[in-house]
This record gives sequence, C-alpha cells and structure tokens, in this order.
Amino acid sequence: MEGKGKEGTAEHWFELGKYHSNLKNARNAIGNYKKAVEADPSFYQAWSNMGAEYFQLKEYDSAVDACKKAIEAKNDDPHAWLTLAASFFQTGEDGRALFCFQQAARFGSQKATKFLANAKKLGDKLLDEKPINVFKEMIKEKEADRTRAEHDKVKAEIGPAPDVAALDPSDHGKYVENLAGFLLQLGNQLQKSTGGVISFLELFSRVRKDLPSFAGTPADVLEALAYLEEHSLIVGTRTLEGTNFTVVEFVPVDFTPDVQHLLNLASETGMLTVDEVAKRTSWDEFRILRAIEVLEGKGVARKTTSYKDGTRWYFPGLNLKLADEKKAEKRAPARPTRSTSGR
Repeated sequence: MEGKGKEGTAEHWFELGKYHSNLKNARNAIGNYKKAVEADPSFYQAWSNMGAEYFQLKEYDSAVDACKKAIEAKNDDPHAWLTLAASFFQTGEDGRALFCFQQAARFGSQKATKFLANAKKLGDKLLDEKPINVFKEMIKEKEADRTRAEHDKVKAEIGPAPDVAALDPSDHGKYVENLAGFLLQLGNQLQKSTGGVISFLELFSRVRKDLPSFAGTPADVLEALAYLEEHSLIVGTRTLEGTNFTVVEFVPVDFTPDVQHLLNLASETGMLTVDEVAKRTSWDEFRILRAIEVLEGKGVARKTTSYKDGTRWYFPGLNLKLADEKKAEKRAPARPTRSTSGR
C-alpha cells in the first residue's frame, strides 16, 4: 500500500498509520504515527490517532500523553479530548474525565454530547465530580519542563549523597543541604519499589537504618524535605485527609478522593484486598478496582496472588519492611511442591 504524499514525509507516515488502523493493527499504526510526528511534531491528527490506538491497547498513560500532544498542537480537537476523557475515566480520574468530556462536547463531539446526556439521565455519579481543568494542568507541565534545566543545576549543587561524617549539625545550613542530598538519592533508590510515595515514618526509619550514626530528629528530616520541595526536586509531604498519617511524594501521584481513601486504609497494614475494602466502604467491586488500578499503574501498589491468600495488593512505600520481605521472596529459590495431578 502506498501512502499519500511524498515518501518519508509526515503525510506519508500518517496515511500508512491510518491504513494499519483500519486493519486493526495497532502496533504498526502507532509506529507509523510516531514517524509522522517525528517529521512534524505539530501534526495533531497523528498524535490524536496515536492516542486512540493506545487506548484500544488499554495503555492509558500513553494514550493520555499522545492526546495531550494533539491538544498542544490544536486545543479544539474533539477527538483528542474524547480519547483523553475515556482514558481518565478508565483510570478512575473522574474529575479530569468530566472536564475532558465537556471539552470534547464543546468542540463538536457527538459521542461526548450523547455520553453526557445519558450520564445525566441515569444519574451517573461522574457528574457529581468537580471538573479538573486538564488544560491548565498541561500549561503548568510545560512551565515545569522549561525549568527542568534549573532543577538539574540545583541537583548538581546538592551533589551526591554524603557519608555519615558529612552530616555535621554544627553548620545547620550545610547539614540540611547534605541531609537533603541523601534523602533525594534515597527517594530515587526507593522510587522503583514504592512508586515514589513513601510513609514519612518509614522514610525516617530508613534514614536511621542506612545512616546508623545519624542522630537527627524527624524535624530535621522534615526541614530537609522542605528544602527539596522549595527547589522543586520533590512534590513534598502530605497528610492524608482525616488522619495524622503523613506521606512523602517524591514524584506526582493523582490523589483523587478514592485513591486517597485507599491509601488511608492501606496505611494500617500495608496490604489490601477487594473484600477488605468492600467491608469498610460502601463501594462496589468496579469502583474499588478502578482506584487500585490507578495506584498499581503508578507503582504505588503491587499485586500479589497466592493459593492461600488469593489476590492482595501491598503498598511498599507504606511498609518498607514488607517490601523488603517481598524482594527476599523473589530472590529465594522456589521450593519443590507436591504434584496435585492425577496419575
């Protein structure tokens, strides 16, 4: 099949992408759409179609990224807004989903208009959510990108994690900077296993474990975290609503009300099951799984299944000891089991 436009141009790759889309060959379609936007980063139709293909593959984060690129190039593209809305809806981010459905309808999407009309007719709780202005968030993200070089410069100034001797409290300013440097590296080290959200008590415990001679107080660690937040190197600390439980956000996580409530429940043991959440809330299984999928997608929750315990999710950032035990389980050789098959 020959695409329209001169071979190697954005239009050529776009047409090839549409060809594979029509054949339901999502991966090849995405590959060609990527080549189209490499040739022309402002080709909003290619970004929008790419987002739709990622959505079909249930790769919602990638769908969101592609649709945002389309909207950056053309902010009234109804197809990009609609796919963005559907992606947020699937990940349980209802405030953002509602805003995007409204934008899609505003810019002429009949599907979005019909969806909102049906939601109103059926009394869907989605309409009770407060719309979150995704477009303003995108503008803030762009501003953050423009200051990235400055952040990297500050990281370089902080330097590598200090050894124990460098944490000399006699020079308080330098002491806080050095402690901040250590916390930043510790956060980066734990990010893969925790999703970037760590209980403050667990973080303080880890500091004392990794720096046996550390004689500082929780207030010292909070001051160092405030230093990192001030320089935009971490998101900051947050006390979960309705509790005294404080978490440290090294990377952004969308704290929708449902997600925050799950974290509140998980903070007690570091583990959750669907049945446990259902017993303690009035939520149905679909609502529970949507919220868990958000945390699982961000790496904050980890799914584990066994014959004895069924399916559970553990939250390594809320219980680092449990996270270490899970790592040990993965490293340990599997024990031989007795066959249950018939002879």
